[in-house]
Amino acid sequence: MSKSDQKKITAEIISIGDELVSGQRLDTNSRWLSGRLNDLGIRVLRHCTVGDTMQEIVAVLSLAKSRADLVVCTGGLGPTADDLTRQACSELARVKLMLDESSLVAIKSLFDARGRVMPDSNRIQAFFPDGAIILPNNNGTAPGFALTIAADSPLVQRPSMVIALPGVPAELFEMWEQNARPLLIDTYGIQATIFHHSIHCFGKGESEVEALLPNLIARDREPLVGITASQATISLRIQAHADSHESFMTEIAPTLNEINQALGNLIFGVNNQRLEDVIVELFIEQQINLAVVDIGHVGQVAYWLSCAGANREILRAALQVHDFRQLPATLRAAALNNSPDVNLRQIATEIANHFDTQIGAAYSVQLIDNDIRKGSFEIALAVFDRRNGSTFFEQFTSGSHPSIRDDRIAKWILNQLRLWLST
Repeated sequence: MSKSDQKKITAEIISIGDELVSGQRLDTNSRWLSGRLNDLGIRVLRHCTVGDTMQEIVAVLSLAKSRADLVVCTGGLGPTADDLTRQACSELARVKLMLDESSLVAIKSLFDARGRVMPDSNRIQAFFPDGAIILPNNNGTAPGFALTIAADSPLVQRPSMVIALPGVPAELFEMWEQNARPLLIDTYGIQATIFHHSIHCFGKGESEVEALLPNLIARDREPLVGITASQATISLRIQAHADSHESFMTEIAPTLNEINQALGNLIFGVNNQRLEDVIVELFIEQQINLAVVDIGHVGQVAYWLSCAGANREILRAALQVHDFRQLPATLRAAALNNSPDVNLRQIATEIANHFDTQIGAAYSVQLIDNDIRKGSFEIALAVFDRRNGSTFFEQFTSGSHPSIRDDRIAKWILNQLRLWLST
């Protein structure tokens, strides 16, 4: 199958369960499956969630089959009366449910291994629509199945496939990788898969970044470039069909170059790199260490650096206080007047000298109008470099929704450190 043919394969995902439509549980399976289908070059058109009602399940299956080449459904494969996926698929295809003896033996063996007797109700889990391909479940009692439904079925106007997977995420993940994914590759002759490469930026908003790349976000572009914002980080996600990761990187090289030229030092990392990961790498590469004083924030910078691998040698000290008055005596003495510039420079110098680190950093965060419900804030950051006696100072005033305010503040501080360390 050619790359252009591959792009025509479409899918819909159906999540089944009363606990999902009632809001008692979050549907994470659809998100995960969308990513896996996209990796195969299969375009996901829609997600649907439906309760444990036979009529409704058949209706959404029928509608999905009328619009897509592939329907992947999760849930409803258990042993209880409200687990109706197998029955709904059987009705949709107008075939009988048939017992698979090998599946029944496998289910019984799971109970035997746990020292339990299999209830009679679990027997239903060994029944499948006639003609279905059985997808074994190594982690539970609910095997999945794949069923091709012919176009001449009264309820289906096009030939396509339904894949039914268990709703338990751990069971679904393994069944997908071991059974469903290879089946789809074989069924659709998939040769080239979709690869992704992400570029992460900080310092401008989503619309500002897009304005710097006016022709790159077009929906009909190849490779496709998407833009998203999450907790003040702007990410560009490049995707394209390719036979290998190497050929993918070759194909997107001109796009990468265009992005790098346009965004410059707004870019801090790629793929799974977080801002704090980049900072720690810079400290390791430059063989320098750090002590920080956090005045008025929540200790998030030091926490993120520690989580990113900053050990005690890299991050030797991290002090967090609510205001200047809570500083230790030596640091209070360094705060000689009311100027944040002078105060923070002296505090950064003092903390570096006291803990014998090459770098001392001190930052102060104040809420504008002192209203925690508002997102407006002021940050001042001072950095002292004992290696050459130089100091760096920067101030920033901004506003964010309170739910992302702390992340935005911490990222601004880390990004200023990155820019300073990179010069």
